[in-house]
Amino acid sequence: MTTEARTDTATIQRTITAALSMRHGRTSMDILTDLDRHLRQHITRLLPEAQTATDALWHGSITWYRQAGILDAIREHTRPLPASPLSALADIEQRARHLQWLLDQHAPPV
Repeated sequence: MTTEARTDTATIQRTITAALSMRHGRTSMDILTDLDRHLRQHITRLLPEAQTATDALWHGSITWYRQAGILDAIREHTRPLPASPLSALADIEQRARHLQWLLDQHAPPV
């Protein structure tokens, strides 16, 4: 694995950790919006590999249904953040959980 891939994985993991720890501190919409941008960038980067892996599965298997369902849910993140900070935080946390799934399932090994 290249140093760049290792760094990217570490960066993605730091973004996920930051997103999931936002509930424990004061947050502003500016911070949430910035974090959302980073999460979306990482998701956009990992999603094609996940889609390719899912497409390679037998379309009808339980694994395919599960993965296709998760990918469909991840694609729902194209909606903008809600205006309410609490609702935006909930969206950020869900994006972070989905990004963690992508990282766990489809990132190159470290």
